[in-house]
Amino acid sequence: MRASYALGALAALSLPLTAQDLCEGNGHGDAYMDAKPAYIGGFFQFDMGSPNTPFGQGILSISGGFAITTHPVIGQVCLDVFDPAYFILPLPLDGNGNVTLAIPIPLVPTLVSFPPLYGNAATFESGAWSLSKTVPLYFENPDSFTPTGNMNVARILHTATLLGQGGKDNRIKVLIAGGGGGTVTVPFPTNTTEIYDPLDRTFTPGPNLSVERGEHEAILLQDGTVLISGGVASDGTVTATCELYDPVTNSFSPTGSMSAPRTGHTATMLADGKVLVTGGLADYQNPITMFEEALDTAQNTAEIYDPATGTWSPTGNTMSSPRTGHGAVTLDDGRILVVAGIAGGFFSGFADVPSFTGTADYYDPATNLFSPAPSLPIGRGFFGLSKAPNGDVVLTGGAFTGGPQSEAITTPSCGVFDGVSWLAGGNLPTGSAFHRQVTTSDGRVLAMGGYKDLLNLNGAAFSGEHDGVVTFTTGNAIGLNPGFPLAGPDQRGDFTLTRLHDGSYLVAGGSDQGVLHDTAYVFTP
Repeated sequence: MRASYALGALAALSLPLTAQDLCEGNGHGDAYMDAKPAYIGGFFQFDMGSPNTPFGQGILSISGGFAITTHPVIGQVCLDVFDPAYFILPLPLDGNGNVTLAIPIPLVPTLVSFPPLYGNAATFESGAWSLSKTVPLYFENPDSFTPTGNMNVARILHTATLLGQGGKDNRIKVLIAGGGGGTVTVPFPTNTTEIYDPLDRTFTPGPNLSVERGEHEAILLQDGTVLISGGVASDGTVTATCELYDPVTNSFSPTGSMSAPRTGHTATMLADGKVLVTGGLADYQNPITMFEEALDTAQNTAEIYDPATGTWSPTGNTMSSPRTGHGAVTLDDGRILVVAGIAGGFFSGFADVPSFTGTADYYDPATNLFSPAPSLPIGRGFFGLSKAPNGDVVLTGGAFTGGPQSEAITTPSCGVFDGVSWLAGGNLPTGSAFHRQVTTSDGRVLAMGGYKDLLNLNGAAFSGEHDGVVTFTTGNAIGLNPGFPLAGPDQRGDFTLTRLHDGSYLVAGGSDQGVLHDTAYVFTP
């Protein structure tokens, strides 16, 4: 009786839909489906509904495949309605228009080899049915890495940007932009892009950037477009140009250029939707013969991008030091903490090497000014930086100047900034720079990979969690999954680590000892 009711109700989905990808919803209303990773031994967990339908009816649809299909009763949907596993389930919504459903999954690690399911949600609002995005439901072991399809181009120094604003956003794809061959010292980036689709875990070529870009920045704006800023080309020239990626048209368009060329800069979203960029090198030509000169182009300037006008304006003053390879994080009070990095170069008596700074600055959006923040005990760059649940800032690893030849060497040491000073924060399992660190939506500080040494660019494979105080707990190495017992650790540095719609992470690209990776994994914390 309930199934026949749902089929009759869903017939309204055959009403005319907006011209868009049905896998990203039908463009009507605010139906959403927010799925968590499907943990083996845990649950399939969905939050679904619409804020426009309090105490209404939600319809959950599940299938063993996805495709734009037409059911004789239901109409067009992004699910294979003829798959034997296809079913629909009516669910009553609460006073906020929401419902949560958790379905237990047996504790069988080899379920990772089973094909995924796919689901979406529908609600009735404003006289028609609203259809959510379609989400994949892959079986995953906790703390595991599951291989995906390969990228079309092996990449370092690239960016990877989730195109959705959060779990209720209908966009789940990832834009991979720029980067390419060479090394972090002598890069050979491209102007190519590709799109990662979590539905089938594959990469497809995207539109080309206007210029080659490596060590650029990409950030999702509040209107759903992606701002790409700066970067270095394969001939070493650094650009001030910027462009916007529009996921609706799958195309790039120019926007205002920065006041100065920048590569190795940071880009941070402010509360009002504007973007702060800081530092970066202005030139990187001939790094083999003129490395010190290239590093000396590190800048202490910063500027603000206004999406409403597509223009840049300078901050009211400069940072306390030039910076590249530095970090920036938003504090709980809205200020931006900008930390350390390379301030220039010098000749050590053996070679040109970076001069790292330990200085830090606060940027206050209310005044548009920088002010000094407590310095690190020792200068470093290319570290991990993110915020712990209590608002403290966790810094992991990085590179500093040391050794008998005063070269750049990696460190395992971590630090914690408590708002007053930098405290010792324990150690990573190995020295590492160009690794990746994120804070998850449930507050876990994850760090993984990187280069163990910067002379040979030997990759690291560790992953684990920092507790925000002094302890780093090592988990499964990159590439390991209990469901694939023959898989081995996969060493890589300078990859991207990007949160996906369900709270898992895309690990893409990187290199080890000069060997570039086009491979990728989904990491499930």
